[in-house]
Amino acid sequence: MGPLDSCSWVASPLRFGSNGADARHGPCPSACTGTINGRNSEQAVFQIREWQMSQDKQIFGFEQCGEVLIVTATGSFMEFRDNDIRNGYNEAFRQLSEPGIRHLLVDFSAMQYFGSTFVGILIRLAKKARANNGNAALCHMSDNMKDMLKTLMLLENPKIDFSWVAYPDRAAALQALSLL
Repeated sequence: MGPLDSCSWVASPLRFGSNGADARHGPCPSACTGTINGRNSEQAVFQIREWQMSQDKQIFGFEQCGEVLIVTATGSFMEFRDNDIRNGYNEAFRQLSEPGIRHLLVDFSAMQYFGSTFVGILIRLAKKARANNGNAALCHMSDNMKDMLKTLMLLENPKIDFSWVAYPDRAAALQALSLL
C-alpha cells in the first residue's frame, strides 16, 4: 500500500455516527505521514486520529430573540461524528438553561435530512423548553421532514407533552412563541 498522503486517507477503525461506519474517506489531511504497512503506520494512525479530533464540526448555530433560543441545524446530520453531536446537544441544552430563555425554535433552513439521533435531540430539547415553562417550534422544514415527525406522532400531536408545531419561517414561529 502506498503512502497515506497520496490521494485519499482511511481512518483507523473508529466508529462514526449511528450508521456503524468504521472508516471515513476523504482528502488527506496535511498531518498524514508514513505508510499503512510501513514502520511508521502507528504514528500515521495517531496523526490521523489527532487530526480528526481537531476537526470538530459545529452542528448548530445559536441566536437569541427575546425569550427564544433559535437553534439552526447545519449541514447533513449524517456527516457529523458522535462527538460533534454530543457537543452540539450539550451546548444547546446549556443555552436553553440560561436565565431568560423559555422557548426553543429549531430552524431547518440549512439542513436537508436528519435521522433518529436528531429526533432524540429534538425530544430532549423540547422537554427542556417545557421545563422552562416555554414551548418549542420548528421552521423551514421540508415536507419529508414533516412527514417523518408526523409518522412518529411528534408533530402537532396534542396527546404528548413535547409535541412540535412546524411553521413556514422564523417570523411566523417567533410570532407564535411570543404569544405564549
